[in-house]
Amino acid sequence: MDPFRLDGKRILVTGATSDIGRAIAVACSRAGGSVVATGRREDKLSETMAALEGEAIHAAVVADLKQDQDRSRLVEIAGDVSGLVHAAAVIGPALLRSISPEF
Repeated sequence: MDPFRLDGKRILVTGATSDIGRAIAVACSRAGGSVVATGRREDKLSETMAALEGEAIHAAVVADLKQDQDRSRLVEIAGDVSGLVHAAAVIGPALLRSISPEF
């Protein structure tokens, strides 16, 4: 058993449209994970989805995490996940517990 494999795991990656988020989504797919990729820009999210690898079924959800309805839709589509990588951009340093939708 390879501890770095994600076969049978569903991983939600926020901020998957660029930089670190995209790289993590691709790495998770290469490790066999099923990726639920989310970001605000549909065109960039499509580029990320095209870069995903493996046999697992991946999903893309265009969403702005500051919007209640987008967060609700994301949770519904993502379903049960084995892991979460929150790579969506936050402007400026902040404690996680102090971040709100209005941030």
